Amino acid sequence: MTPTTYAALILAGMFLLTMPVFAVVSRNRPVDADVARRPTTFLLGTWVRDWLMWLISPAERAFVSWGLSPDLFNYFGGLMGLFAGFAYAKESLALGGWLVLLGGVADIIDGRIARARRVASDYGEFLDSMLDRFAEMFAFIGLAVYFEAVPLAMTATILALGGSLMVSYARAKGEGVRVDCRGGVMQRAERRRQPGHARAPLAQRRDLAHGDRADRRRLDRDGGLPHGVRGARAPEARAGDGGRETHRVREARALGARWGKREAAPGGA
Repeated sequence: MTPTTYAALILAGMFLLTMPVFAVVSRNRPVDADVARRPTTFLLGTWVRDWLMWLISPAERAFVSWGLSPDLFNYFGGLMGLFAGFAYAKESLALGGWLVLLGGVADIIDGRIARARRVASDYGEFLDSMLDRFAEMFAFIGLAVYFEAVPLAMTATILALGGSLMVSYARAKGEGVRVDCRGGVMQRAERRRQPGHARAPLAQRRDLAHGDRADRRRLDRDGGLPHGVRGARAPEARAGDGGRETHRVREARALGARWGKREAAPGGA
């Protein structure tokens, strides 16, 4: 595992260790007002969301006391989605996942700060919604680039992007025609979380397919030699080498022999 993955696992463990603490301190504590007024979903129940609000409450109170604008966190969340997309495209999965989750936390804090400072407005809600969609789009595009060697996974990622955008469109259209669309399993919090977690099962298959294609590109079509030595003459035809194979050519021939065995094996790539 990479250092980024180790750091991500350590952070995840630290967050999980706060759950027993919250279970003790929340016994006589009322449920957070924002959590209580929102419908419960299958993936994120009341207790988990209440724990998250408790976890970020110290930072939230500090931001309110400093007079920070909610728009600052809107833009920050959009940037986190952009950086997550680049991280996914560059194969830094752990970093991309944490950037998505960090952007999701910023998306929660902006609304809570706006309500605490009594500066909530229709414009702020519009800005929040638009930047959220851009953040989701950036993250999913990065995942699609990451999975480009596995067409099935890439297609699934593109479909997930379309579904995520359609959820927001359906809700906005429903509000315009007075149809209640606030239910469902994949609410905004769940959609925010999925790019950070759902890519793991396909990552290994993608890496295998990517390596397989890289091996194919390294082989010369007509001689079993990599592209780097394409057109190389046989050792006996070289002038001044005394009939000795260079190390590069020996490696090329070994690679060609290995690939030939893979092609001949049953079910070979």
